[in-house]
Amino acid sequence: MIDATPAPVSEGSVLAAFDLIGVWALPGSGALHSGRLSYDKNDIILTIMELANVETAFQKMTDPASETADTIRGVIETGEHVLLDRCFGFKSQFIMNHSEPWPDHEGNKVPGGVTTIRRTTYRAKAMYVSKAPVPDRPTSARVSVSYTSLFTWMNNYAINTNIGMDSTTITFAPPRPRKISLPDGLSLTLSYGHTIRQGIPKKEFVVPQSASIIFETSSLAEIEWFRPHIIAFANFLMMGTMLPVQPETYVMWRGKDAIMAFPNYVIYSIPSKEEDLLGMRFNYQQIAGSFDDVLRHWFTMSKKYEKSMQLYFQTRLMTEGRDAEVRFLRLAQALEAFHRAKYPGAERSICRMLEDIVHELPYNIFPGQKERSSFIAGMSAARNYFSHGFLPNKEQSVPMGNDLSRMTERAEILLYGSYLHELEIGDELKASIVKKMVRRVNSIEYL
Repeated sequence: MIDATPAPVSEGSVLAAFDLIGVWALPGSGALHSGRLSYDKNDIILTIMELANVETAFQKMTDPASETADTIRGVIETGEHVLLDRCFGFKSQFIMNHSEPWPDHEGNKVPGGVTTIRRTTYRAKAMYVSKAPVPDRPTSARVSVSYTSLFTWMNNYAINTNIGMDSTTITFAPPRPRKISLPDGLSLTLSYGHTIRQGIPKKEFVVPQSASIIFETSSLAEIEWFRPHIIAFANFLMMGTMLPVQPETYVMWRGKDAIMAFPNYVIYSIPSKEEDLLGMRFNYQQIAGSFDDVLRHWFTMSKKYEKSMQLYFQTRLMTEGRDAEVRFLRLAQALEAFHRAKYPGAERSICRMLEDIVHELPYNIFPGQKERSSFIAGMSAARNYFSHGFLPNKEQSVPMGNDLSRMTERAEILLYGSYLHELEIGDELKASIVKKMVRRVNSIEYL
């Protein structure tokens, strides 16, 4: 039986910044150096302080290649070992400290001089932290991942505010694993534990305490091999929730030893549990009976529609600060990529592609035929206008402002509905999800 709970080796996580002192060994240097390791969501920065002489300073300033280091090892103040992978130096400063002659304890003057301190700043592509020394480019056959929104998506609780605390008993259920075989020799284990409070009258308040996904393969692999599968499950959770979902913590297992991995990737805003609940489209409890088959099919879909899904889910993650035109264009391109993957070899105009996709779906996304035709014509005109560098004299035929926003919202439903249509979660559930999405878009009032 595998240990199904994520066990980070320190309090740091991909979502928590830290700033720690450590002792570091630079490649090609026999000495150990003091340095500060800073992690701030999207950046892994190491600043090294070392004594230098004039010759060293001159060499470092004239030879930029000397700043690179494939890996840097160290031990931080918590006692944990750190491996910084694929490092490069991007800033180097030399600080000259001038000292005057000064008397020693016998009254003799000690000559003054100049002390040169070199401060070098490195940026790492990835970081690994463990209680034991970390091997170069660590490999593992098992990676445990926690995700934002996973607790809420499990929906393993019912809220009751009338429980009297005096008569309440609390019990803890250990994590329960659910293992699923996936393509490519991969397996996925969903594990979760919870606490049950029970009182008089008999009512329950069940709160998830831990939830994680464990990916396993038959042979050792680097974290990058697991990444597409890790992202595919994050995208699946995004199908169930309205808000962004991201991997939160990575732990690579080597027997009983754990290596926490910090891959270099962008972290977007994280939703609150209240936002999660309000935005839920479907949850685990609704598909628990067929969860294994649903997930297997999703991973097959993820490979088939890889390019389309990459565009769509990245757009879902990067909504803040993104121009309306860019969001529209990415969704239009994702629809085109979906059509090419679904109908390989079929040469179609953007209008024909949209007609094929709309015709395939059994959902009422448009109020009527007139709105449907207007949507297809507007999508085609706007896609050509924006993707070809704002074609001159074409502005009159392109939806702008609120019209573009409405069309973009409808395009997202069309793309989401296309994925949903192939997902085996029950026709009634799928129809109700799309109906709610359409109702929300119809109710939006633009200024």
